[in-house]
Amino acid sequence: MNLYRQEASMHIMYAEIDEEIGNDESADKPNKFKYANWNKWEESVYIYLDSIVGKSGAPLSYVIRKDLEAGTKWEELERKVQQIRNAPLQGFTFNLDSKRVLTLLKELCLDTEAETWFCNIKCCRAAMKALQLHYDGPDESKRSKGEAKSKIKNVYYKHEGIFTFEKFVTNLYDAFHILEKYGEPLYEEENLRLLFTKSQNAHPEFKQEVVICRSQCSTFASAVIYLKTVVARLFPDVAKSKSRRNVSSSKTSKEINGVDISDLSR
Repeated sequence: MNLYRQEASMHIMYAEIDEEIGNDESADKPNKFKYANWNKWEESVYIYLDSIVGKSGAPLSYVIRKDLEAGTKWEELERKVQQIRNAPLQGFTFNLDSKRVLTLLKELCLDTEAETWFCNIKCCRAAMKALQLHYDGPDESKRSKGEAKSKIKNVYYKHEGIFTFEKFVTNLYDAFHILEKYGEPLYEEENLRLLFTKSQNAHPEFKQEVVICRSQCSTFASAVIYLKTVVARLFPDVAKSKSRRNVSSSKTSKEINGVDISDLSR
């Protein structure tokens, strides 16, 4: 009887919490599933759930957490990660959190090809694993790695006005991330070599700064920060000119019988 009362009390408490679900201070909700964006979509789901505390007291991402890689040292994990790993994957609170995450997955995958792969699955962990099994399977893994290698091969930074340094390094980083995810990570030295050899803007001072950066920066992240500062200093007018073009292009001309009436005060 006491157990019944305790569970009934918990139901009331969680019903009150449910009313506040829409008020979570969370990351942006992921976009609808798209096959071409599987890796970014999957990551965005974890980031979103990381930002919401479940009824267990842990970030909701614990419900679909992945197994730790072999050799991972528990004491070196961040406190938030330990919290995610510690949360039990069974019991009353887990069932409530799992139901909530499953509802999110169904919403994001509704009317997409992903819906097919877990339409009859009632467990959230099983649903996410079904998606990962399909979209991270051997064939998909091979395709994603091929695309990442092709991106690395073909991307260059030559002119800020044509293809910005920001887009260039983002493309590189995304490709590195995909290769790491599928078991073919590049060493930091190779990441740096690719960054420097593909930074081919012909501006004399930029070329000189690349040489300096090569001698001073030992990580991809630090080199990117250094060169972004250089780009902002050397090409400040590029962003301004783009902004001006965007503003002018947004002003649409309205004509009647060949007469411009976009500005009636004229």
